[in-house]
Amino acid sequence: MPHLITREQALASLARAEPACFICELAAGGAPYPLADENGVAVFLSQYPRFWGQIIIAPTAHCEFFTELNPETWLTMSAAALKAARLLEHRFAPARCYIASLGSPRLLPMSCPHLHLNVLPVPAGEWKPCDVFTWKHGLYDGTPEEWQGCWRQMQTDWEASDESFGIPARR
Repeated sequence: MPHLITREQALASLARAEPACFICELAAGGAPYPLADENGVAVFLSQYPRFWGQIIIAPTAHCEFFTELNPETWLTMSAAALKAARLLEHRFAPARCYIASLGSPRLLPMSCPHLHLNVLPVPAGEWKPCDVFTWKHGLYDGTPEEWQGCWRQMQTDWEASDESFGIPARR
């Protein structure tokens, strides 16, 4: 069963020898759990999910501001976010799905300037947005088998959904 780890444990595992845009690295094919890569947009499971199943969507070219993003890439990202949210609703039946453009103006251990979207399945409970988008309550991690299982399920769901986002409605 995926388990909660502390913010400090996550930060320790993120220690890097030299600063780099990790979203660029992941979007360029370095993500261990990719779901899609099309039209200049990469979709992959977050390795440090606030909630199990969290998905990241990013342009493959480095981009920090919406003014740098062409409309076609934004439309592809938006369509991927909708597909991801519907997939998460189907797979996890969360109380809510949040989609947010996050990042930081400079490289941080848990964020970077590369524009990206996070799609999170928020479980039942009294969650305020500020609690959903912070690591202060911990993150989820799993065994290699749990990661592989989650990825295989999500990949199957992603590939099975058609262009009209035909993932069945939440039960």
